[in-house]
Amino acid sequence: MAYNQQFKILEVPPIVQELVAGGLQEPPGQYVVPEQDRPAATVSEMPEPIPIVDLSRMSSNSAEEFTKLQSALENWDLFLILSNGFFKSPVHRVVTNVEKERLSLVMFYTLDPETEIEPVSELVDEKRPTQYMKMKNKDYIAKFYKTYATGKLAIDNMKI
Repeated sequence: MAYNQQFKILEVPPIVQELVAGGLQEPPGQYVVPEQDRPAATVSEMPEPIPIVDLSRMSSNSAEEFTKLQSALENWDLFLILSNGFFKSPVHRVVTNVEKERLSLVMFYTLDPETEIEPVSELVDEKRPTQYMKMKNKDYIAKFYKTYATGKLAIDNMKI
């Protein structure tokens, strides 16, 4: 690239938050498609219904629910999860920093059953003593499934 080459500086349009903070009540014209150019509204039918996985049945060793989950994971980009409302971790958000938003991502994974879990040592001191017992992953998971169906949180059973 030659040193005398000129660059064209593009003006970046303001982001939505800036527009709202500036008091804008309607979207700028550049974001609105004229009515005559808008596609006609159509209703399309899906070839198959979206799979529904009922988490409340997962603890009953229902082969049907596990098969539905496996099929949904392998064949669909999305599926509907039903719950009895007791399972909180993927739903609730945690605020860790007033400046930044925290995003929790739910993932399926397998932990080593023999690994011991315990509170992080750097977070424990005389002012903040350990509140939870040390245990193996397999023991925690067993307690989790035992208490899950009752609507209680497994972590509450781990308190010292």
